[in-house]
Amino acid sequence: MKNSLCAHNTLRLQASCDAIDTFDSLDKLRQCLLWSEQFARDALILGYGSNVVLPVFYPGMVLFNRISGVEVVSETDDHVHVAVGAGENWHNFVEHCIKNDWFGLENLALIPGSVGAAPVQNIGAYGVDVSKFLIQCDVYCRSTHNCYQMSSAECRFGYRDSVFKHHSKGQLVILRVHFLLHKMPQSQVTYPSLSRYLDSNQISHSPRSIFDAVVSIRNKRLPSVDNIGNVGSFFVNPVVSQARFDVLQSQFSCRFDHYVLADGQVKLFAGQLLRLLGWQAARCGAFSLFEQNALVMTHDGEGNQNDCLRFAALLQESVASVFGIELAIEPEVVAS
Repeated sequence: MKNSLCAHNTLRLQASCDAIDTFDSLDKLRQCLLWSEQFARDALILGYGSNVVLPVFYPGMVLFNRISGVEVVSETDDHVHVAVGAGENWHNFVEHCIKNDWFGLENLALIPGSVGAAPVQNIGAYGVDVSKFLIQCDVYCRSTHNCYQMSSAECRFGYRDSVFKHHSKGQLVILRVHFLLHKMPQSQVTYPSLSRYLDSNQISHSPRSIFDAVVSIRNKRLPSVDNIGNVGSFFVNPVVSQARFDVLQSQFSCRFDHYVLADGQVKLFAGQLLRLLGWQAARCGAFSLFEQNALVMTHDGEGNQNDCLRFAALLQESVASVFGIELAIEPEVVAS
């Protein structure tokens, strides 16, 4: 009997699998993995299904990580080392940090998903990547059946990238994530849209104010996953060299919004590129681009992965043919 996954992925795709279960401990994870061996595919492990494009049918088990807990491992006058269960809700954890005067993650408020999903994608927003504060992941290896710790360096973080998306993909289950957070505010407000919002509303640069500002901005620019099917940003904002950016500026009369990264490369905004080409609010079957933010694909019907990827391909081809820029899909596309 097939088990529906429609309510278990925020894009609300029509999808199903052979079996569903959750685990809240290492012992339960091991039991679930043993049970999953009866099916054709290895078990697919998810947090809250907020960053995946699921297939019409997954021939195996889907397991949901619900390992909980927030523990202070150690602290000094300046920092606090916090270990968090991978199944904790990310936004709730960020808010918990603010309430306890642990600072650094406030720019990452309201990102949907679990704590365990954060290092996989190296989530980032408003000038801050989670890798700046992540110091260690506790993982379980499915092939060796051993648990071990991975340092931040071993996670090989890059822009929206990590080792968990490549040769370790599917093999390592993140159990806990460790953060080193500040006890004194270290506000990061250089990101253009955040800076403009704070200045125009005459808001202070305190961590709580930044947290509230990010929540307000995201609520205006992103549809709630509780109400409209979406995975947040559907495409990765492309990064180009300064030379390539200069060529773009000289070729086109429009002004390209951009953000200069620490390494000198230039981040463009995929939503703006799509908007310039007239795709904002465009519809393809049950899928459309959000009116307030063309970077977000929404789903409001009975669509599946094939329909979603067909629309995505149209958007990618359009941007590549005009601007010569390849848009990468941000959520994980799970093969059927």
